[in-house]
Amino acid sequence: MKIFGKAESKRSKTAAFVIAFFCILLLIAMGWTISRSIAKGIIILDELFVEVVALFVILKSAVAQYTYLLTEDKLVIVEKIFFYTTKMEIPYNMIDGVYAHKTEFISKFRLRYKYRKCSTVDNRPIWALIYSIVNGKKIKNGRVLLKADPAFLKLLTNLYRIESVRHRLMLCCIPTQDAMP
Repeated sequence: MKIFGKAESKRSKTAAFVIAFFCILLLIAMGWTISRSIAKGIIILDELFVEVVALFVILKSAVAQYTYLLTEDKLVIVEKIFFYTTKMEIPYNMIDGVYAHKTEFISKFRLRYKYRKCSTVDNRPIWALIYSIVNGKKIKNGRVLLKADPAFLKLLTNLYRIESVRHRLMLCCIPTQDAMP
């Protein structure tokens, strides 16, 4: 597998301080909830559950490390969080575009799958990669949010455009049995 480009998530010190501040606040809130539980003689599960889930979500999004790889025929996103690693692969011929992400209340088109593959402590702008998923005769749209350098995004745009043109040429130029004498 030949790699044409590679980008990794970066860490901003100010964002790390903000995340650490919120984690400390959540730990203080958990301590307060536990002390109230002891005073009442009953465990306050609902508050404790919300605080634990909030702490988990904040830590998961802050600790995650992402590596974006551009190979010959697909974009590979490797996500490392604590003790496990996941890999997501998107073929270039399925990519519809890469756009600057704007948060919208109502999207212009339906997205079936939405993934956030970027760290919250990375201070670069967020980009949305829109891609298609073919499942039989149905085509579903998906979105991946990522943060990378402009040079990497330009290389990605060039690679998926080249692959898209190559794929369309193959579809229109392959002779069928009906066209042959």
